[in-house]
Amino acid sequence: MTTIKIKITPEMIPNDLEGIVIEIDGNGTANTKRLAIERNPRVFAYMYGLARRLESDGRHGTADNYRCATAALRKFCRGNTSIRFSQLDTALMTSFEDALRRQGLKRTTVSFYMSTLKAMYNKAVRDGATTDREPFKNSCTTVGTTPKRAIPLRQIRQISRMYVRTRQMALARDMFMFSLYTRGMPFVDMAYLKKSDLRNGVLTYRRKKTGQPLAVKWEQCMQDIVDSYPTGDSSFRLPIISDPTADLRRQYKNRQRYINSQLAKIGARLHLSTKLTMYVARHSWASPARGPPLMGKPGEGHGRAHRRHQRGVGPHLRQDH
Repeated sequence: MTTIKIKITPEMIPNDLEGIVIEIDGNGTANTKRLAIERNPRVFAYMYGLARRLESDGRHGTADNYRCATAALRKFCRGNTSIRFSQLDTALMTSFEDALRRQGLKRTTVSFYMSTLKAMYNKAVRDGATTDREPFKNSCTTVGTTPKRAIPLRQIRQISRMYVRTRQMALARDMFMFSLYTRGMPFVDMAYLKKSDLRNGVLTYRRKKTGQPLAVKWEQCMQDIVDSYPTGDSSFRLPIISDPTADLRRQYKNRQRYINSQLAKIGARLHLSTKLTMYVARHSWASPARGPPLMGKPGEGHGRAHRRHQRGVGPHLRQDH
Protein backbone atom coordinates (compact mmCIF):
# COMPACT_ATOMS: atom_id res chain seq x y z
CA MET A 1 0.00 0.00 0.00
CA THR A 2 1.36 3.40 -1.01
CA THR A 3 0.84 6.37 1.29
CA ILE A 4 0.80 9.83 -0.22
CA LYS A 5 1.12 12.84 2.07
CA ILE A 6 0.21 16.26 0.73
CA LYS A 7 0.62 19.37 2.85
CA ILE A 8 -1.42 22.44 1.92
CA THR A 9 -0.67 25.63 3.82
CA PRO A 10 -3.27 28.45 4.12
CA GLU A 11 -1.32 30.79 1.86
CA MET A 12 -1.64 28.24 -0.97
CA ILE A 13 -5.41 28.76 -1.02
CA PRO A 14 -6.63 32.11 -2.41
CA ASN A 15 -9.09 33.78 -0.10
CA ASP A 16 -11.62 34.19 -2.89
CA LEU A 17 -11.94 30.41 -3.16
CA GLU A 18 -13.51 27.84 -0.87
CA GLY A 19 -10.40 25.70 -1.25
CA ILE A 20 -8.62 23.16 -3.42
CA VAL A 21 -9.60 19.51 -3.95
CA ILE A 22 -6.87 17.01 -4.81
CA GLU A 23 -8.04 13.87 -6.62
CA ILE A 24 -5.78 10.87 -7.15
CA ASP A 25 -6.71 8.51 -9.95
CA GLY A 26 -5.99 4.79 -10.16
CA ASN A 27 -2.57 5.42 -11.69
CA GLY A 28 -1.51 7.52 -8.71
CA THR A 29 -1.73 10.79 -10.66
CA ALA A 30 -2.80 13.74 -8.55
CA ASN A 31 -5.13 16.33 -10.06
CA THR A 32 -6.14 19.57 -8.40
CA LYS A 33 -9.52 21.22 -8.77
CA ARG A 34 -10.44 24.68 -7.54
CA LEU A 35 -13.79 25.15 -5.90
CA ALA A 36 -16.08 28.05 -6.77
CA ILE A 37 -16.23 31.25 -4.76
CA GLU A 38 -17.67 30.63 -1.35
CA ARG A 39 -21.06 32.04 -0.56
CA ASN A 40 -21.12 34.23 2.53
CA PRO A 41 -17.35 33.99 3.21
CA ARG A 42 -15.52 35.42 6.18
CA VAL A 43 -15.34 39.18 5.69
CA PHE A 44 -11.70 39.83 6.56
CA ALA A 45 -10.31 36.84 4.69
CA TYR A 46 -12.17 37.97 1.58
CA MET A 47 -11.08 41.61 1.90
CA TYR A 48 -7.41 40.80 2.45
CA GLY A 49 -7.66 38.47 -0.53
CA LEU A 50 -8.92 41.36 -2.64
CA ALA A 51 -5.91 43.44 -1.57
CA ARG A 52 -3.52 40.66 -2.58
CA ARG A 53 -5.22 40.38 -5.96
CA LEU A 54 -4.83 44.10 -6.57
CA GLU A 55 -1.19 44.00 -5.53
CA SER A 56 -0.48 41.17 -7.95
CA ASP A 57 -2.00 43.36 -10.68
CA GLY A 58 0.37 46.19 -9.75
CA ARG A 59 -2.31 48.35 -8.11
CA HIS A 60 -0.33 48.86 -4.94
CA GLY A 61 -1.96 52.11 -3.83
CA THR A 62 -5.50 50.70 -3.94
CA ALA A 63 -4.28 47.52 -2.24
CA ASP A 64 -2.86 49.62 0.60
CA ASN A 65 -6.16 51.47 0.93
CA TYR A 66 -8.05 48.16 1.13
CA ARG A 67 -5.74 46.84 3.83
CA CYS A 68 -5.94 50.07 5.80
CA ALA A 69 -9.76 50.14 5.81
CA THR A 70 -9.99 46.41 6.54
CA ALA A 71 -7.59 46.73 9.48
CA ALA A 72 -9.66 49.58 10.93
CA LEU A 73 -12.87 47.55 10.74
CA ARG A 74 -11.14 44.48 12.15
CA LYS A 75 -9.85 46.50 15.09
CA PHE A 76 -13.38 47.80 15.73
CA CYS A 77 -14.61 44.20 15.72
CA ARG A 78 -11.96 43.37 18.32
CA GLY A 79 -10.07 41.08 15.98
CA ASN A 80 -13.01 38.74 15.43
CA THR A 81 -12.02 37.08 12.14
CA SER A 82 -15.08 34.81 11.97
CA ILE A 83 -17.52 37.56 10.94
CA ARG A 84 -19.39 36.66 7.75
CA PHE A 85 -20.85 38.98 5.12
CA SER A 86 -24.36 38.14 6.32
CA GLN A 87 -23.45 39.86 9.60
CA LEU A 88 -22.58 43.18 7.94
CA ASP A 89 -25.65 45.38 8.38
CA THR A 90 -26.46 49.06 8.75
CA ALA A 91 -26.27 48.88 12.56
CA LEU A 92 -22.71 47.53 12.50
CA MET A 93 -21.45 49.98 9.89
CA THR A 94 -23.14 52.95 11.59
CA SER A 95 -21.54 51.96 14.90
CA PHE A 96 -18.16 51.68 13.16
CA GLU A 97 -18.58 55.12 11.58
CA ASP A 98 -19.55 56.64 14.94
CA ALA A 99 -16.46 55.07 16.53
CA LEU A 100 -14.23 56.65 13.88
CA ARG A 101 -15.73 60.07 14.58
CA ARG A 102 -15.21 59.64 18.32
CA GLN A 103 -11.51 59.12 17.58
CA GLY A 104 -11.46 62.68 16.30
CA LEU A 105 -10.92 61.74 12.66
CA LYS A 106 -11.83 64.33 10.07
CA ARG A 107 -14.84 63.89 7.83
CA THR A 108 -12.69 63.16 4.79
CA THR A 109 -10.85 60.38 6.66
CA VAL A 110 -14.08 58.80 7.90
CA SER A 111 -15.53 58.96 4.38
CA PHE A 112 -12.36 57.36 3.03
CA TYR A 113 -12.76 54.35 5.34
CA MET A 114 -16.45 53.95 4.63
CA SER A 115 -16.20 54.39 0.84
CA THR A 116 -13.30 51.93 0.65
CA LEU A 117 -15.21 49.31 2.61
CA LYS A 118 -18.25 49.90 0.44
CA ALA A 119 -16.17 49.36 -2.70
CA MET A 120 -14.96 46.02 -1.34
CA TYR A 121 -18.48 45.04 -0.33
CA ASN A 122 -19.77 45.86 -3.82
CA LYS A 123 -17.02 43.70 -5.28
CA ALA A 124 -18.16 40.82 -3.09
CA VAL A 125 -21.71 41.32 -4.38
CA ARG A 126 -20.50 41.26 -8.00
CA ASP A 127 -18.47 38.12 -7.28
CA GLY A 128 -21.60 36.42 -5.99
CA ALA A 129 -20.08 36.01 -2.55
CA THR A 130 -23.03 37.77 -0.89
CA THR A 131 -26.33 39.43 -1.64
CA ASP A 132 -26.57 43.20 -1.32
CA ARG A 133 -28.05 44.02 2.09
CA GLU A 134 -27.11 47.70 1.69
CA PRO A 135 -25.16 48.00 4.95
CA PHE A 136 -23.78 51.40 3.89
CA LYS A 137 -27.08 53.10 3.05
CA ASN A 138 -26.86 55.30 6.17
CA SER A 139 -23.11 55.87 5.97
CA CYS A 140 -21.19 58.85 4.64
CA THR A 141 -19.27 57.42 1.68
CA THR A 142 -18.73 60.60 -0.34
CA VAL A 143 -15.11 61.62 -0.05
CA GLY A 144 -14.88 65.41 -0.03
CA THR A 145 -12.21 67.36 -1.83
CA THR A 146 -8.97 67.45 0.12
CA PRO A 147 -7.88 71.06 0.68
CA LYS A 148 -4.89 72.01 -1.44
CA ARG A 149 -2.15 72.63 1.10
CA ALA A 150 -0.24 75.12 -1.02
CA ILE A 151 2.06 77.79 0.39
CA PRO A 152 2.68 81.27 -1.04
CA LEU A 153 5.74 82.25 -3.06
CA ARG A 154 7.12 84.24 -0.12
CA GLN A 155 7.41 81.04 1.94
CA ILE A 156 8.85 79.12 -1.01
CA ARG A 157 11.60 81.75 -1.12
CA GLN A 158 12.25 81.17 2.57
CA ILE A 159 12.60 77.43 2.07
CA SER A 160 14.84 77.87 -0.96
CA ARG A 161 17.21 80.23 0.87
CA MET A 162 17.24 78.82 4.37
CA TYR A 163 20.43 77.50 5.92
CA VAL A 164 20.15 73.96 7.23
CA ARG A 165 22.63 72.21 9.48
CA THR A 166 22.43 68.63 8.22
CA ARG A 167 22.70 66.93 4.85
CA GLN A 168 19.49 65.02 5.60
CA MET A 169 17.52 68.23 5.96
CA ALA A 170 19.21 69.66 2.88
CA LEU A 171 18.14 66.59 0.89
CA ALA A 172 14.55 67.07 2.03
CA ARG A 173 14.59 70.72 1.02
CA ASP A 174 16.15 69.96 -2.37
CA MET A 175 13.62 67.20 -3.13
CA PHE A 176 10.88 69.68 -2.22
CA MET A 177 12.34 72.26 -4.59
CA PHE A 178 12.88 69.69 -7.34
CA SER A 179 9.18 68.87 -7.23
CA LEU A 180 8.37 72.58 -7.54
CA TYR A 181 10.83 73.09 -10.40
CA THR A 182 9.32 70.14 -12.30
CA ARG A 183 5.76 71.49 -12.20
CA GLY A 184 4.73 69.71 -9.02
CA MET A 185 6.06 66.26 -9.88
CA PRO A 186 4.69 63.68 -7.38
CA PHE A 187 7.26 62.00 -5.17
CA VAL A 188 6.56 58.55 -6.62
CA ASP A 189 7.38 59.83 -10.11
CA MET A 190 10.53 61.49 -8.80
CA ALA A 191 11.57 58.17 -7.27
CA TYR A 192 11.26 56.28 -10.54
CA LEU A 193 12.89 58.93 -12.76
CA LYS A 194 15.59 57.37 -14.94
CA LYS A 195 18.67 59.06 -16.31
CA SER A 196 17.44 58.05 -19.76
CA ASP A 197 14.29 60.15 -19.25
CA LEU A 198 16.30 63.30 -20.00
CA ARG A 199 16.93 63.87 -23.71
CA ASN A 200 17.80 67.02 -25.62
CA GLY A 201 17.03 69.27 -22.67
CA VAL A 202 13.55 67.80 -22.03
CA LEU A 203 12.58 65.53 -19.15
CA THR A 204 9.83 63.09 -20.16
CA TYR A 205 8.09 60.61 -17.89
CA ARG A 206 4.76 58.86 -17.31
CA ARG A 207 2.66 59.40 -14.23
CA LYS A 208 2.67 56.25 -12.13
CA LYS A 209 -0.89 56.87 -11.06
CA THR A 210 -2.50 57.60 -14.44
CA GLY A 211 0.04 56.62 -17.09
CA GLN A 212 -0.21 60.13 -18.55
CA PRO A 213 2.94 61.16 -20.46
CA LEU A 214 4.43 64.48 -19.36
CA ALA A 215 7.35 66.60 -20.52
CA VAL A 216 9.21 69.32 -18.62
CA LYS A 217 11.96 71.59 -19.90
CA TRP A 218 15.18 70.80 -18.06
CA GLU A 219 16.47 73.86 -16.20
CA GLN A 220 19.83 74.56 -14.58
CA CYS A 221 18.25 74.56 -11.10
CA MET A 222 17.20 70.94 -11.67
CA GLN A 223 20.68 70.01 -12.86
CA ASP A 224 22.22 71.62 -9.78
CA ILE A 225 20.15 69.39 -7.52
CA VAL A 226 21.05 66.28 -9.51
CA ASP A 227 24.75 67.23 -9.40
CA SER A 228 24.57 67.61 -5.61
CA TYR A 229 23.39 64.01 -5.17
CA PRO A 230 25.25 61.77 -7.66
CA THR A 231 23.78 58.27 -7.98
CA GLY A 232 26.81 56.63 -9.58
CA ASP A 233 26.04 53.66 -11.83
CA SER A 234 22.37 53.58 -10.82
CA SER A 235 19.85 54.08 -13.61
CA PHE A 236 17.78 56.27 -11.29
CA ARG A 237 18.32 60.01 -11.45
CA LEU A 238 17.56 60.96 -7.83
CA PRO A 239 18.85 59.49 -4.53
CA ILE A 240 15.54 57.93 -3.53
CA ILE A 241 15.81 54.29 -4.64
CA SER A 242 19.26 53.03 -3.69
CA ASP A 243 19.02 49.30 -4.43
CA PRO A 244 17.39 48.35 -7.77
CA THR A 245 17.37 44.66 -6.78
CA ALA A 246 15.31 45.21 -3.61
CA ASP A 247 11.65 46.13 -3.17
CA LEU A 248 11.45 49.46 -5.04
CA ARG A 249 8.11 50.49 -3.66
CA ARG A 250 9.17 49.91 -0.05
CA GLN A 251 12.32 51.95 -0.63
CA TYR A 252 10.54 54.99 -2.01
CA LYS A 253 7.83 54.79 0.67
CA ASN A 254 10.44 54.70 3.44
CA ARG A 255 12.34 57.55 1.81
CA GLN A 256 9.16 59.59 1.46
CA ARG A 257 8.33 59.20 5.16
CA TYR A 258 11.85 60.22 6.14
CA ILE A 259 11.91 63.25 3.82
CA ASN A 260 8.50 64.36 5.08
CA SER A 261 9.77 64.16 8.66
CA GLN A 262 12.69 66.42 7.72
CA LEU A 263 10.37 68.82 5.89
CA ALA A 264 8.23 69.06 9.01
CA LYS A 265 11.31 70.26 10.90
CA ILE A 266 12.00 72.85 8.21
CA GLY A 267 8.42 74.09 8.41
CA ALA A 268 8.64 74.33 12.19
CA ARG A 269 11.85 76.35 12.00
CA LEU A 270 10.22 78.77 9.56
CA HIS A 271 7.02 78.88 11.69
CA LEU A 272 4.84 77.88 8.73
CA SER A 273 1.17 77.41 9.53
CA THR A 274 0.95 74.57 7.00
CA LYS A 275 2.66 71.26 7.82
CA LEU A 276 5.38 70.97 5.19
CA THR A 277 5.35 67.74 3.14
CA MET A 278 6.10 66.69 -0.42
CA TYR A 279 2.35 66.99 -0.99
CA VAL A 280 2.66 70.73 -0.35
CA ALA A 281 5.31 71.01 -3.08
CA ARG A 282 3.00 69.14 -5.42
CA HIS A 283 0.32 71.79 -5.09
CA SER A 284 2.38 74.92 -4.49
CA TRP A 285 3.87 75.14 -7.98
CA ALA A 286 0.54 76.13 -9.58
CA SER A 287 0.47 79.74 -8.38
CA PRO A 288 4.10 80.62 -9.20
CA ALA A 289 3.71 78.77 -12.52
CA ARG A 290 1.52 81.62 -13.78
CA GLY A 291 4.67 83.70 -13.95
CA PRO A 292 8.24 82.78 -14.99
CA PRO A 293 9.52 79.34 -13.94
CA LEU A 294 10.80 78.96 -10.41
CA MET A 295 14.57 79.14 -10.37
CA GLY A 296 17.09 78.47 -7.67
CA LYS A 297 20.06 76.40 -6.63
CA PRO A 298 20.28 73.53 -4.19
CA GLY A 299 22.43 73.55 -1.12
CA GLU A 300 23.88 70.83 1.01
CA GLY A 301 23.14 72.95 4.07
CA HIS A 302 26.60 74.01 5.10
CA GLY A 303 29.76 75.72 3.85
CA ARG A 304 30.43 76.31 0.18
CA ALA A 305 27.25 74.59 -1.03
CA HIS A 306 25.05 76.88 1.04
CA ARG A 307 26.80 80.00 -0.26
CA ARG A 308 26.36 78.71 -3.81
CA HIS A 309 22.67 78.18 -3.08
CA GLN A 310 22.28 81.79 -1.87
CA ARG A 311 23.97 83.24 -4.95
CA GLY A 312 22.00 81.01 -7.31
CA VAL A 313 18.50 82.15 -6.43
CA GLY A 314 16.85 83.01 -9.72
CA PRO A 315 14.70 85.97 -10.69
CA HIS A 316 11.34 84.49 -9.73
CA LEU A 317 12.51 83.84 -6.17
CA ARG A 318 14.19 87.20 -5.56
CA GLN A 319 12.66 89.35 -2.89
CA ASP A 320 12.37 92.34 -5.20
CA HIS A 321 10.68 90.44 -8.01
